Amino acid sequence: QSGDVTLYAKYTPNTYTITYELDGGENAATNPTEYTYGVGVASFADATKTGYTFDGWYIDEGDALTKVTEITETYIGDITLYAKYTAETYRISYELNGGENAATNPTEYTYGVGIDSFADATKPNYTFAGWYSDEAFANEVTEITATDIGDITLYAKYTPENFAINYVLDGGENAATNPTEYTYGVGVASFADATKTGYTFAGWYSDEAFTNEVTKITGTQSGDVTLYAKFTVATYTISYVLNGGENAAANPTEYTYGVGVDSFADATKTGHTFAGWYSDEAFTNKVTEITATKVGDITLYAKFTPNTYTINYVLNGGKNAATNPTEYTYGVGVASFADATKTGYRFVGWYSDSEFKSEVTRITATKMGKITLYAKFTNEKTEGTGSISVADVIYGMLPNPVIVSETNGTDNAVVEYKKKASADAEYTTAKPSAVGAYVARVTFPETDYYYEVSATCEFTISYLETPEVPYRIVGRTGEENYYISDVTIVPAEGYLISNVLDGTYSEKINIKSSTDGFTVYLMNASTGGKTTGIKVSEIKIDKFAPIIENVTTDSVIYGDSIEVTIRDINLKNVSVNGETVKIDNGKAILNLSSNNGEETYEIICTDIAGNKSEANVIVSADWMKDRIIPANETVKLMTKYSYSLGGGKWRLAGDNTTYSGGITFNVRSDGNYTFTSE
Repeated sequence: QSGDVTLYAKYTPNTYTITYELDGGENAATNPTEYTYGVGVASFADATKTGYTFDGWYIDEGDALTKVTEITETYIGDITLYAKYTAETYRISYELNGGENAATNPTEYTYGVGIDSFADATKPNYTFAGWYSDEAFANEVTEITATDIGDITLYAKYTPENFAINYVLDGGENAATNPTEYTYGVGVASFADATKTGYTFAGWYSDEAFTNEVTKITGTQSGDVTLYAKFTVATYTISYVLNGGENAAANPTEYTYGVGVDSFADATKTGHTFAGWYSDEAFTNKVTEITATKVGDITLYAKFTPNTYTINYVLNGGKNAATNPTEYTYGVGVASFADATKTGYRFVGWYSDSEFKSEVTRITATKMGKITLYAKFTNEKTEGTGSISVADVIYGMLPNPVIVSETNGTDNAVVEYKKKASADAEYTTAKPSAVGAYVARVTFPETDYYYEVSATCEFTISYLETPEVPYRIVGRTGEENYYISDVTIVPAEGYLISNVLDGTYSEKINIKSSTDGFTVYLMNASTGGKTTGIKVSEIKIDKFAPIIENVTTDSVIYGDSIEVTIRDINLKNVSVNGETVKIDNGKAILNLSSNNGEETYEIICTDIAGNKSEANVIVSADWMKDRIIPANETVKLMTKYSYSLGGGKWRLAGDNTTYSGGITFNVRSDGNYTFTSE
């Protein structure tokens, strides 16, 4: 190398480390950890520290600090930056709920210092129950720790005070539900009554003089309370149950506790003697006074004994019946008297006077006083009395007459009957049984004291009312209102049935063939009463399916064809393999061909009633017995069978191939084939 040389110096600017002293804080992610000479750092982001405010970056520690906001382009060397902070101060708010805060409670706190404790708030008639961080008083606060941050609201909780309730009962007894204390802000809505035997409670009062009544303690009341019970002497009702009698005017309707009632006057009742006052309807506890210590309403029951009076009999030479009483009781009386007797005389009756003007047959329950009865007799014969009644009769039953005669008696009485429209000469003792209107007559024979007497009545004999549903028809039903089985006619429950009015009745009538209709009769099984005729409409019965002649189902018939006849008087439909066949006068004739092979026929036939017959028939040509195909005939061959040809050579029409005889073969499709022998 020769000649002057110029060399150029190349420099790389130095890079220096930046170290941060964070004093427990956290650096900003954007602050660099190094800088380059000639570039420096234009500014630094703030560090953060919980509970503190960032005051800046400094290059030294201690009190006389030098603040750094940048690193200039000319600065050289590693550098350490110190973060400086000032502790935060937070606000404390108080929710006093109507109370008053303590003057010593602070309104703010400093992070890192906190508050050691709080003084109690106050509220009249309440006890302070603590400071809480929530309105629901779920989280109690007793201090603010050095690590707490943020403004805080404290809620004062109070418990209302309880005050005593004292009761002055004046010998009475308090209600168990009455409280012994009350709570401020709640009070007591009401008080139950106190009780005292023989007294009525008159209220609670706040003073012994009973001038200021107390019915409740309001929510704003405070302080202990004393309540005084006021009582008044009780007055009770006296009720009287007089059992139809009348009370004495002097008897009181009420009494006062501590006084009572010394005695009671007697009640009165017509026809009775007073027997005392009782406290019960059964008259077991007699009451003569009400004592001074008695309490409560009282009911007194008057007891009476009915009076008994004498009955005297004046018999006028006769003899009294032993059953006739010698006395009677008021309220009961005597229902009737037996006849007195006197030889040769007829007893006429009892009378209340000797002149026999006022007859007595009984003594009423309201009668009072002693009574004398006079027996009246006579030896003259008089008209007798008698009656007959016959209830209307149902046909099939006989009349049942009821005869009565108090004078002549019923022995030897004769009952006769006649039709209502007939003359009296038609009367007969035979009981009628036919439907119609009748008269019944009874004749009571003459006695020693009474002439013969007759009586009549009318009645009817009629058919039993027909039930709403008189019968039901039981049988298997087919179509077109036909039955396909025997039919049974069953009468309504409780009845028997017959097709003859006076014939034999049974539980059912059996019908085996169709009928144009007929009449039936019902008889009540319990009473024997019979109805009039009941019309039974036409009943159509067809029990038999159509007859298929000459074949049976699933039979195989060999031959060119077969004639099949189907018969049924009510034949309705015939089909062969789904095709309808003509019917003529209850008969259909089918010609079933083998078609020189084999044909299968499905025969279905029904009649009007719905009876059905079916048959599956196979008609097969005679050569199908051994399935050797005849020569020079068109035959029907089927893929399901194997066939053979006779000896020699054979040719199939339409095919130039020569086939050897004596072999077995199958065809590929059903159809008609013609083979000729060569």
